[in-house]
Amino acid sequence: MALGNDEGRFAYVNITKGKLAIKRDNEIVYFNYIEGYLTGLDIREDEYQGRKYQKLCLSIRDNPEDYQLQMRFDSGYARAFCNMVEHLDLKAKIKIKPTYEEKEGKGSSGMFINQNGVAIKWKYTKDHPHDLPLLEKVNYKGQDMWDNSKQQQFYYELLMHKIKPLLSGPYSLLNGPAHQLNEKPAGSRVPTADEITQPIDDLPF
Repeated sequence: MALGNDEGRFAYVNITKGKLAIKRDNEIVYFNYIEGYLTGLDIREDEYQGRKYQKLCLSIRDNPEDYQLQMRFDSGYARAFCNMVEHLDLKAKIKIKPTYEEKEGKGSSGMFINQNGVAIKWKYTKDHPHDLPLLEKVNYKGQDMWDNSKQQQFYYELLMHKIKPLLSGPYSLLNGPAHQLNEKPAGSRVPTADEITQPIDDLPF
């Protein structure tokens, strides 16, 4: 008979301009992708500078480490995940690589997901939305804007009522900061708490 401790490590992972950011020993370290088993997900409310918003938390395990990948629910990162999640094999490893590019002064974010060496395709696209509600154009203070509230509700129902019950990982999600970090030049100091901001994101299709 052998005795021992098999305690894994848990880390919060944020996304900043297409890079995964994790804090280790008071330093921010950036990565291009994260890989492991999806063991849980949750959508939670958070608050930043007095404004409430929702965050999508993905629990990812790669023995012996556990990660919580966090992103704003109303973001290109979360939207891309929602559009692909039904094509995933939830019992196999996934590799998530966020993307970001600036177009005409606006940030466009998303992600690629690879599984078993194959890139996962979107189920819901502009040309084939299936039952995903379309965006609605509304006028706010004299300006035309796109309302994605029905899409967000669709994604919420999909994740919480269809996907989450299929995940049987024993490691529950923990509370933690979901704010995304400002991009810093190489060699710069670690961002302080008051420099943490929410992401600039693109509109849905």
